[in-house]
This record gives sequence, structure tokens and C-alpha cells, in this order.
Amino acid sequence: MKSEEGGTVMYLQIASKLLIGYIVLFLITRTLGKKSISQLTPLDFIGTLLLSELLGNAIYDKTVSINYFLFATFFWGIIIFLVEFSSYKWRKIRRVTEGTPSIVIKKGVIDWKELKKNKVDMQELMEMLRANNVFSIHDVHYGILENNGTMSVMQKPDKESPNRKDLNISYREKSIPTILVANGEIIKENLSKKNLNKQWLLDQLMHENIHNLSEVSYVEYEKEKGLFIQKFSK
Repeated sequence: MKSEEGGTVMYLQIASKLLIGYIVLFLITRTLGKKSISQLTPLDFIGTLLLSELLGNAIYDKTVSINYFLFATFFWGIIIFLVEFSSYKWRKIRRVTEGTPSIVIKKGVIDWKELKKNKVDMQELMEMLRANNVFSIHDVHYGILENNGTMSVMQKPDKESPNRKDLNISYREKSIPTILVANGEIIKENLSKKNLNKQWLLDQLMHENIHNLSEVSYVEYEKEKGLFIQKFSK
């Protein structure tokens, strides 16, 4: 009889903790504002993740009473609320908690220091650009890496609408550019895919009065357009 009563109490405790946990998570999500999951800052994500871990461990732990559970969840909720409120109220705190956007492409030139600082390699940069329907660095005026990890892209004026089709001007089908050099290093596998070789590339660079790969920031190849070469800014 006692074991049945103990089991009933246990079920009630689990149900109560689940209900409390649901309410607390809901309130915290509302406190964070109307952000989508992709727009959560690293601090928001960590706070929600730790709270979820706290709730998950406490729900099935018999030694954690409802009172302790309530205290832990609401105290953690208050911490998140205070940090969020402070970030909203004071800009300096917001810079610390959320960071600041990074300009990784400025006036069409890749900023390798900013890419390295944000742990973004060339492949990831191109993926972010393609997500914005931009397939070539050549078309980018500014590329800004936002705090939430997404990329905002401003295309060069001559690449913006209206396009050739809108103006009834003849145009050719475009192909996806291939990166041949990134940050002074030749990408050999991309050369092979296009049936090109290192000597051909070096000869092309020589024609542009470039005698050393250390001068080259970025090179992409498109069959219709040839090479687009970007040197390191001095």
C-alpha cells in the first residue's frame, strides 16, 4: 500500500516539475522577445540550453523537492531576464553579451583578419553568400557577418535590380565560379576539376604583373569571364 502511495507521489512530483518547467521555459522564451531560433544570440542559446539541462536532471531526481526545483528554475530565469534587460538598456553590456557584426567583405575586398577572427573559412563564406543568392565574391560590395551567424550581403550597384532580363538586354547563362586561390594558397583540387594546372595559373598571374602568390588574396575562375583576381590591400 505504501509503495503504491509512494509511486503516486512520485508521479505527481514529476508531473508538477514538468508543468513548472514548461511554464518557466515559456516565460523565458517570451522574455527573449519575438526572435526565431536562428536569431538567438550565443548567450540566449547557452542560457536556454543550461536551463533545459537543469530541468531534465531535476525532474527525475527524487532528492530534488518541488521547492528546490522552483527556486532553481525561477532564479535561473531571473538571471537570464537581468542579463537580457541590461543588454537592452546599456549598449556597452550588449557588445559584451551579443558581440558586434563583423565586416568580412569591404568594398569587394575580403578581410582575412576578420574571417580568421570569426573562425570562418572560405567554404563557409561561400555557403553564406550562396544562401543570399550570390555566387561570386566579384558581385559583393559589402558582406557583414551578423551576431547570430548569418550573413548580410550588399551587392555591387551594377549587380542589383533591374537586371538584364528586365531591360530586355541579351544575356548568357551563368555558371558557378570556382575558387582557385584563397588567402595566397592555391586550391589544387579545384584546378583539377576545371582541367587546369598550377603553371597555367601562374602564367595568368604573370600577365597581370603578379609575380608572387603572397600578393594574391583571392582568385576565382569562370569559363565565360576568365579569372577574377583580388590582391591583398596595402
